[in-house]
Amino acid sequence: MDEGALVEKAARVAELARKADVRIVIAESMTGGALSALLTENSGASEAFSYALITYSNEAKQYLLNVAPELLLEKGAVSEQVAKSMLQGILAHAKTIVSKHSNQNLKALGLAITGYAGPKAKTQAQVGTIFLALGFLGGSIRVEKYQIKALGRKETRRKATEICLQILEYTLKEKTNTPDNTS
Repeated sequence: MDEGALVEKAARVAELARKADVRIVIAESMTGGALSALLTENSGASEAFSYALITYSNEAKQYLLNVAPELLLEKGAVSEQVAKSMLQGILAHAKTIVSKHSNQNLKALGLAITGYAGPKAKTQAQVGTIFLALGFLGGSIRVEKYQIKALGRKETRRKATEICLQILEYTLKEKTNTPDNTS
């Protein structure tokens, strides 16, 4: 998917979030802010996107998202458990924002992504391995693993960003009962 198509998909995600009274909150690692940049590319983004934390280093994951250092040591930064912990951390921040908002129907949808873009992976996980955690504040969390064909660092990160947008779009379509004919 080229840059223009990604911007269009991000606009669709934002529109679905607005319709559902949802604010998106993100914890990005491997994508380095690319997802947040796309979601804020279009006018009116603040009605759908609340904030993101780019927690590229393990220290940032610990201090900003409260990911346990032991978890990072035992499982590694690219793991199902760390993705889930990152999501829990970003949603903990969202609780305060949502509770103080004038719209009492407002909901927070969190997404966390961690993975290896390459050229080398530091552990047994392969380059192109991605863990994506997703959930609404107060709801259940799902974590999915993806394996992207090694396309080079830039393209691997772009593909990971595309996957994030697809998952957000699908989740918001479910929330708004929108047919899946815009993908």
